[in-house]
Amino acid sequence: PQGFACATAGLLPGCCLVTAQFRFALNTRRLGLILRASDKLDQGYTLQIEPDRQRVVFKSYPFTNEHGGKILPHEVELERPLALSPNRQHAFKLVIEESICELYLDDQVAMSARMYDLQDGQLVFFAVDGEVTFENISVKSREDPR
Repeated sequence: PQGFACATAGLLPGCCLVTAQFRFALNTRRLGLILRASDKLDQGYTLQIEPDRQRVVFKSYPFTNEHGGKILPHEVELERPLALSPNRQHAFKLVIEESICELYLDDQVAMSARMYDLQDGQLVFFAVDGEVTFENISVKSREDPR
């Protein structure tokens, strides 16, 4: 119930549709996705769902320079209100088209963001201080006819 857990789903295509359902337990603090994550998870973009604050937030992960110093991201943090219930199935659709990121949650909330600084990286699902189940995960690239 305390700590950080994640699962990597492989390289995220530059143009793709990611869909999944998720269910979280009561008192789960955060859950979501890290997009274009580095292997060490020290760079990337997060789509962070915060049940206790009833919102979803898009953030740039802190970057480090060649000397190990932190560089604050230049993207403005985006957030949208979202009605979330524990122990209930929720769903998202994520459309990525190069630098464009479009998120749709439970067909009730939409959020758009740009991802300029990182061109590639991993897709990571995560949970912080709680329990989350992600199901029916699908990643379809534009080149994939399925």
